[in-house]
Amino acid sequence: MKVTCIIPVRNGEDTIERAIKSALDAGCDKVLVYDDASTDNTLRIIHEYTLKHAGMVSFSHGGSVRTGVNFARNFLIELTDDDLIIPIDADDTLCDITPLRDTWQPGTWVYGNHIEKRQDSDDVLVKGAPAGSLARRNITGVTFLFSREDWLKVGGYDPDFAFAEDYGLQCNLTHNGVKPVYVNTTVYHRYLKPDGNERSILAGEYWSFYLQMARRKYKNVFTGM
Repeated sequence: MKVTCIIPVRNGEDTIERAIKSALDAGCDKVLVYDDASTDNTLRIIHEYTLKHAGMVSFSHGGSVRTGVNFARNFLIELTDDDLIIPIDADDTLCDITPLRDTWQPGTWVYGNHIEKRQDSDDVLVKGAPAGSLARRNITGVTFLFSREDWLKVGGYDPDFAFAEDYGLQCNLTHNGVKPVYVNTTVYHRYLKPDGNERSILAGEYWSFYLQMARRKYKNVFTGM
């Protein structure tokens, strides 16, 4: 099974090359990048990287108007015929995907652990599998491996989830009978700001809003919680 890593990015000149390289080193067969109206040097950096890795890395440019992360992720998946997809953010780094690839079976989506670090340090702040708000059902909202076929089955990333888009897709997959499977392996590194804060200071408020939306839209996922 071939794996494509998809990476939307906007103004990620400091991290995008690191993210792409990590996906290739992790064992992905292909990396697709979508530049969402960057105003810094991101597009130039991506273009130069694709020239060095023709056939393995390619990119799309959405123009000067932002389209959003859900559009970007869905657009990139439409471009590939590869069987399996793994998304990361442009400021994350992917780890060895072999355990996820080896575990995946039709009708499942597979996730593992993550490590949090500060951008300016190698010190580990958090290590583990984030339980999210649905520990029993293992909906985590973080990087995971899923099939293109199941993505098509549920209609792709939900445009209503402008934040927590992976969480929304995991809920949708589980809602439609695709089973979450946990693997005890580190899947990716997530980097906090140098001061230790979230990438968005409103992250907590966003999570609360989209959790309530998920409870309304994907009721059977939450049954008995």
